Amino acid sequence: MDLEQKIIKYDLSLFPFAEIVKKFLNVESLELLHKKYQFTDEIKAIGSDTHTEAHKAFYKNLNNNNLNINTLYYQFIEKVLFKEFDENIIFQKQPGFRIQSPNNVAVSTWHGDGDELHQHPNGEINIFLPLTRTFGNNSVWTESRPGLKDYHPVKLDLGECLIFNGHECVHGNYVNDTHITRISFDFRVMKRQDYDPTYKVKTATMGHSYIIGEYYLDKDSLNYQNK
Repeated sequence: MDLEQKIIKYDLSLFPFAEIVKKFLNVESLELLHKKYQFTDEIKAIGSDTHTEAHKAFYKNLNNNNLNINTLYYQFIEKVLFKEFDENIIFQKQPGFRIQSPNNVAVSTWHGDGDELHQHPNGEINIFLPLTRTFGNNSVWTESRPGLKDYHPVKLDLGECLIFNGHECVHGNYVNDTHITRISFDFRVMKRQDYDPTYKVKTATMGHSYIIGEYYLDKDSLNYQNK
């Protein structure tokens, strides 16, 4: 897949993701989340790296009939990403929620999403949307193109996100040696022509099928979600 990395900007007044997550977690600063919630230095394996108390608090609020994040996320897809691609893309039903506290990582493996461990379907395009500043070792490090091994940290401010080929480009984390916690969303989109509804592999963490209505949504199901 020939895809250049691209940083895009969005309007924080329209998409205040960070402000909502602050309320979810009852903190004044997401960058100082480690001051309120306890994190260990143990590197968690895939599937257990989202089981911290802060993750649980986030998902409890998300799933407790609180549609603020989901509604805002769907609006972001419509208002921002439809313009970057087109309205025929399919997209992840909910964004992933990542925390990289000081002295730890957000994900435990260096990987491409299409590798043997993760086995995401071909054609996925990754979106990295931080809710805090990202720089140095609190951020994702990635190749700029598959196989180049020119790993570099993704430096972003609030109101910016990265579109990149995480399916083929190896990416991962170094141990966070900065003084702040990194919080971010990540999710995937796919051009309609690349979608294969017969793909048999399921997600590594939740066991979801990579089909519209389970792992993905499309424009039609988005209209249904917003009713």
